[in-house]
Amino acid sequence: MNKTGANVKNNFFGKVKHKQNGPHEINLQLLLAPFEGDETNARYFCTGCGNYVEINDYGLGILAKAAKISKPSDMKGKYIETTKCGICNSGHEGVKFKDIPSSN
Repeated sequence: MNKTGANVKNNFFGKVKHKQNGPHEINLQLLLAPFEGDETNARYFCTGCGNYVEINDYGLGILAKAAKISKPSDMKGKYIETTKCGICNSGHEGVKFKDIPSSN
């Protein structure tokens, strides 16, 4: 999209980004909450803005590519952490696949 098109889009729809005010720490209860979406198979957490986002297989592939790893076949007991996400930034940065910490 050229600059003029972007300006028209921003003037029409507005430009909304969730402000980065981190670093945020994970909330284990939110991380372990049941998925709301039927096709959700993973959740990512952004330490920059504090958002938790459910993703499907397609989103999982995008984040795996950003982390420069092969897309995992099973995310049970794992989550994805980013330092910047599509909500607070124009893309994902600092993508890491991590094990969910134990609640002990």
